[in-house]
Formats: sequence, C-alpha cells, structure tokens
Amino acid sequence: MSDIEKKRAELIGNIEKTTKALESAKAEYKEFCKENPAKAPKQPTLHELRLMREKLGEKSDEAHAKVNQAQAKRVERNKTVQAAKEK
Repeated sequence: MSDIEKKRAELIGNIEKTTKALESAKAEYKEFCKENPAKAPKQPTLHELRLMREKLGEKSDEAHAKVNQAQAKRVERNKTVQAAKEK
C-alpha cells in the first residue's frame, strides 16, 4: 500500500469511529430527554406584567392609556385593511 492509500484508510476508519460515537451520543441524549423533559416557565399574563412594571415605576396610567389607544388604532386599521382586501 502506498502512503496515500494508508492515509485514506486511516481517514475512513476515523470517520467510521466518529460516526458511531455520534450515533451513541444521540441515543444517550434521546434517553436523557425522555428521563428529564424540559418544562417551559410559566409566562406572566399581561395584567401581571403591567403590575410588575407599575411596581417598578416604569410606566404611569397615562402611558398605559397611550399604549391602549395606539393598540386600538392598530386593530381598527387592520380591520379596515382586511375589509378592503376582501372587496
């Protein structure tokens, strides 16, 4: 065997060993995930978020009113756009 063939056979062997190691790691990870399922943290409601912000003093009632008015305008605009698309 020439040096090139030896190197090629060595590289192929390394690839096969690495592939087997990867497959076993995947199997271990799947087993780990079955034993320890991920649980998403509870998301606070909009009301709870607003209370937290107010507790921290980040926003006042006036700021909330502005945000609510802006949201209402966006909803109305989207309804108008949707109605125009349907015609």
